[in-house]
Amino acid sequence: MLAPLLDFDSPGAEANWYVRAFDPGHHLRSADDVSILCARIEPEARTLLAGAWSDPAFVSSYIEWTLGILEQQRRYHCRVAAKQHALLHRVHSINGVLFGLTALGAVLHLVIHTLWLSLVTTFFPALGASLHGALAQSEAYRLGATSERLSGELAGAIEDIRNAVTAAAPGGDRVALKVSIEAAVALILEEHQDWNLLVRPHHLPLA
Repeated sequence: MLAPLLDFDSPGAEANWYVRAFDPGHHLRSADDVSILCARIEPEARTLLAGAWSDPAFVSSYIEWTLGILEQQRRYHCRVAAKQHALLHRVHSINGVLFGLTALGAVLHLVIHTLWLSLVTTFFPALGASLHGALAQSEAYRLGATSERLSGELAGAIEDIRNAVTAAAPGGDRVALKVSIEAAVALILEEHQDWNLLVRPHHLPLA
């Protein structure tokens, strides 16, 4: 998606395409494997994309493919947001029930002195605290809020691209179209950085 937006004729250009187009952060600046991959495929990309933007068939297929990718991303983030919001609601509901049972057990314990009531007033708060800790560790709120925001932003980016396609005259200036696609790619890259920062403290293996 990024390759057609680059100017491969720029002298002394950065090998890493992401660094060339954006400022993606230090973790991508130090990603030598990305730079090596970009450098290896750049000669072929330069050949294939020479004069591509003057070819209506290429522009049409590229726009259609790009919109398809962005729509998949938007739907993915819609599902993630819905799933995380449902998880938050369920855990909060369970904690509410556990709090109510604990309060009931504490009141009954004033009248009925039994061991099982003592266990209820001890176990349920501990279970609620464990669920809350697991919820915080899962980053459910952050994932849900981020995905919800990205879903809306990607929908706006898709609309901007469609508007740019409509406004662009056949064979005319494609600058606005390229800018709208570049903005959409920047959203995906921003999500990638957020995910990298999210999983890094948990020391999870990244495929």
